[in-house]
Amino acid sequence: MKKLAVFVCLLIVLVIVKRQFLDKGTSAEPSPDGETSLVSSMGGMFNDSPEAKTRKRFEHFMQRWQKGGVSLDADEQAATCLWARGVVFIADRDDLEDAVNHFDRWRRQKDLYVQNIQYEIRGYQRESDRTIAEVRINGQNHRIAIPDSPNPLSWIQ
Repeated sequence: MKKLAVFVCLLIVLVIVKRQFLDKGTSAEPSPDGETSLVSSMGGMFNDSPEAKTRKRFEHFMQRWQKGGVSLDADEQAATCLWARGVVFIADRDDLEDAVNHFDRWRRQKDLYVQNIQYEIRGYQRESDRTIAEVRINGQNHRIAIPDSPNPLSWIQ
């Protein structure tokens, strides 16, 4: 019975993720709400240079973080997964819980564990195997490292 309950829960999560990210279409054209499909806009990441991939990851991360804030909704979960691994969904429950805890701690380091996020990406610099984003978040300038590998983003002090 316990296995059936876990299966049903996983099925529900997959349906929600599918609705949130896959059913928006495959065109990179804006949808009626002004968004581009996350799947289509990230689809080119497989052919892009490492710098282009990190920029796309960061831009999608910031968009989802702004929409999700600390709401525990699908946008915050996508922001968490993009922050931690560069993907919109982490299937393993323990890995996801670890990502959530670390993302919360990361935001609190700069007093950014808040619902409303306003940001402006001011530029990028390439350094070895990572890209550094210059970004203004809620009125404060920050430097954030985006690794080429599927590892978490980090503050540059």
